Parts: sequence; C-alpha cells; structure tokens
Amino acid sequence: MKCDEFLKKLHENPLNSDKEMDDHVIDCPPCSREQDSVRALEVKMRAALQMNDDPLLTERLRKVPDANHGFWHLWLRPVMVFATLSIVFVALLAVYSGHKVNPRHHAIDLPELVVGHVQGEPESLEATEPVTAGRVAELLNELGAVLTHEIAGVVYAAPCLIREQRGLHLVIRDGRLAVSVLVMPGEHIQARQSVDDGMFSGVVTPTGYGSFAVVGTDQQSIDAIVRQVSAAVMWGV
Repeated sequence: MKCDEFLKKLHENPLNSDKEMDDHVIDCPPCSREQDSVRALEVKMRAALQMNDDPLLTERLRKVPDANHGFWHLWLRPVMVFATLSIVFVALLAVYSGHKVNPRHHAIDLPELVVGHVQGEPESLEATEPVTAGRVAELLNELGAVLTHEIAGVVYAAPCLIREQRGLHLVIRDGRLAVSVLVMPGEHIQARQSVDDGMFSGVVTPTGYGSFAVVGTDQQSIDAIVRQVSAAVMWGV
C-alpha cells in the first residue's frame, strides 16, 4: 500500500483498520504519526458531539407550539434550533483549535492529574461487585476501542472526563488490593511516566490512541495489570 492510498482510507474513516493499513504503518513512521493524530481528533470530535447531545433540549424542541399558535411558531423554533447548533459548533471549534476549557487543568502534569482523579472518586476503590465484560466492552466502544478479551477482576467501570475529554475509569481488584486504571484517549506522551505521591504509585503508558494509567499500592499487581490491559484493549478497529 502506498502512502497516498493509506491517507485516503484513513481520512475517509479515521477508525478504519485492515491488514494492509496495519502493515503499512509498521514500516512508515510519518503515516503512523498521521494516523495517531487523526484518530485522536476523531475521538475528541465524537466526544464533543456526545457531550452536547442534550435530551432535555431535544424534548423542548419537540414541544414547541405548532403553526396553530401563530407568532410563537414563527420565531421560537428557529431560535432554539440555532442555539442547539451553536453549542455544537462552538464545542467542535474548541476541540479542533486546541482551545483549553480549563487552563489550570492543562498546567498539571499527567501523573499528578491521574492521582487527583483517583483521589476524587474514593467510592471507586470501595467497589466489590464484579462488572461484566460486556459492560466494559460497551464503555470502551463509546471511546472507539474494542475489548478483545475479558479483563479479570473489574469491579468498577464508569466514563469520566480527563482534561474535559472523555475517558474511562476502571478498578480491578486483585485479592484485597484495588488498582485503578484510567483509559485516556488524546493524552499523548512520548514515554512511560511514573506515578508516585506517597500513597499511590504506578505508571502512565503511551499508546497509539493516547495513554492509560495504572495506579495502586502494590507494584507487582500494577505491572501485571499493565500487561493485561495492553493485551485486552485494541484501538480503532
């Protein structure tokens, strides 16, 4: 496959993947970088659309008075439709231009952000009821990823926001130990970063779609879960 053919297929469907494309990016670093960039933008665009899909506003639009109510029909419905479209447009523009909704969050380095996120959801570490592989797969699919096989020991799974981007928070219980996993599309790093704040330790691992963090209190469990998550989650299939 030539680069122009690869790029054409990539931009037609950023999450598309086939054997020819996979083989091409192995031998072509520029196309591999372009694929990562395009897919990360696609995830952000989808997240912006989903975050601004307001069911309440949709219901209000449906209930706007019909033509029998005269004057109200002439101006209220177009105004509400315009307002809805404006919200989506502004969100997409912010994502595309790299606008930072909360500059303070972006001044925080990723390991510190990960620890703050885990500490901000203490109830997740108390969870004990198993979460089905189907539920984990469903949440990953919303981010554009595929669960290739079950991740053992998941007791908590919930969507979350990482710097105003959609992500996924998992907790995996290994005996009495609870280990947190944050799947973070769009959070690109060049190399592994260590997490250590005195209470939690772990690692943030770079991937083709961004990164994922695994933090807990036992390094042996952390290393095993890093391997497990790396093998179980496939992006952009």
